[in-house]
Amino acid sequence: MSSIWNVSSDMAEDEKVTHFEKLIADSNVLAIFTADWCIACQALEPIIWKIKKEIDIKDSRALRIIFLDVPNTPSVATHYKVSALPTLILFINGLPVTRLSGTISEGKMRKRLQEHIQNIDIV
Repeated sequence: MSSIWNVSSDMAEDEKVTHFEKLIADSNVLAIFTADWCIACQALEPIIWKIKKEIDIKDSRALRIIFLDVPNTPSVATHYKVSALPTLILFINGLPVTRLSGTISEGKMRKRLQEHIQNIDIV
């Protein structure tokens, strides 16, 4: 249930925010704000997939991951006050509960997810 959020170029910026809010409304979503040119984002991606795979073994519905390409979704990034890349925001039922920005260690990411998502043991 992971995805790279592909945004239609003909979608208005305010529609992108509304659409994103619908995507995160009823589940645990880790939104990763990234860009193709971001070296730290590229380094983080394998760690994210490794943790996601471990979570899926226990409960494939526990966490959904959405990658947002900031150059294509500036209104969403602005709405959530993203000022550095990568930025990870964990949403629980549509509400942001924690965020990490910049260079992020695997241990720190695991700890934050563990603190907020029930019934997973990934630390």
